[in-house]
Parts: sequence; structure tokens; C-alpha cells
Amino acid sequence: MRYFAIILLFVFGSNSAADEGEYDLSPLCDQLYKISTSALMYKENGMTKEELLAPLPDLATLLVMPFSKKKILAQNMHRIADEIYNFDGLEMRSYSAYTAESCHRGLKNLSVPESFEEAYPKLLKCNEIESSDERINCGMAVSGSIVERGKNAPNKQIR
Repeated sequence: MRYFAIILLFVFGSNSAADEGEYDLSPLCDQLYKISTSALMYKENGMTKEELLAPLPDLATLLVMPFSKKKILAQNMHRIADEIYNFDGLEMRSYSAYTAESCHRGLKNLSVPESFEEAYPKLLKCNEIESSDERINCGMAVSGSIVERGKNAPNKQIR
């Protein structure tokens, strides 16, 4: 909960100039990796979905908020909570990579799975991979990215 609380204090406790001006949302996508990892750990340690979401504004409140980085992050936190509490067996590295990479791909208007239901069985197959790095690559691939495979391959998207 500590990481979740730090993110919430940073995001909801400040009115940065970036929220009023130009938007670079890609850092939020990077934060989603850590947020989804933390959320999976909290679930594993017995935290309920309601406890996890308690510090956040509810979805109805978010709906009427003006567009901002805070709103986007909170909406994604709700989506992550829905996914991890409604779908069992998600592996931390592959799911977190899937979440962050789907966000990045969405910002670039690149294709992503139409629904989490479509991605879920593929993410479960990532669980079978022994290497942590390869599970990350697998999660990125489920999001639609093409990643090089193999021991000496760099962990990057191929265009």
C-alpha cells in the first residue's frame, strides 16, 4: 500500500503545470508497471479490491473530472483492480509489462487487444515461461508488440 499511497499523494496532491498545459502521458504508462505489480502483491497478501481502491475517487467522480493526468492514472488504477480481482492466475511480470505496453501502444494509436478477456488466456500462457525477462517479453507481445526472443536478444519492440 505504501507505493500506492505515494503515487496517490504525488498525483492527487499536486496541481502541476503539466496538468494545465501540454500532455506527455508516456511516463504514466511507465508508472502502470509499478502500480500493477504493487496491486498484484497486495491482492496476494489478502487486500480486498475495495481496500485497494479506497484512496481513489470513484468512477462516477472520475467521469465528471476534467481531462488530466490525475484522471487518466486513476481510471487506469480502477481498470487494473478490475482485471486482477476478476481474473486469477496473473503473473506479476507478464501482466505488468502487458499493462504498461498496452498503454504506450494506445498513446501511439497502435493496436492492442480489444478486451482483457481476449488477452487473459495469452497472459496465462506467459506463466509457463521460466525466464523473468521472457515473461516480460511475453506480456509485451500479448499487448501487440513484437519483441525479439532468445537469450541474446535485446528487450525492445521491433518496428
